[in-house]
Amino acid sequence: MIDIHEMTVLIVDDIITMCKSIHRMIRVIGYGRTFLYAHNGKEALDTLHKEPIDLVLLDYNMPGMSGAEVLDYIREDRNLRDIPVIMVTGQAYQDYVAEAAESVIDAYILKPLSIKLLEDKM
Repeated sequence: MIDIHEMTVLIVDDIITMCKSIHRMIRVIGYGRTFLYAHNGKEALDTLHKEPIDLVLLDYNMPGMSGAEVLDYIREDRNLRDIPVIMVTGQAYQDYVAEAAESVIDAYILKPLSIKLLEDKM
């Protein structure tokens, strides 16, 4: 069982200010001890292979490797597949993420984020 107050959270978003904003919201809730950022899919996968991660907040729309591609890789890797993943997406990608939510992601959040919504999903 993950201790939500002590967990290590990986926040993956190509927009640095979004990473920091999500980090601040999670801290307001009182969750997490260690926060790591990745700004693209490759950085996310590198971090996942190097660090013990308890939760991933993953942006769907990123240049290069999309959040969906990162998620597919996580779920196919037997060492990573059990890590909870919350997909963060804009309205334009809601249909894909809603469909994926039924099978491979643990939750999804539509932007703009709120502290209440983030807390409910976590």
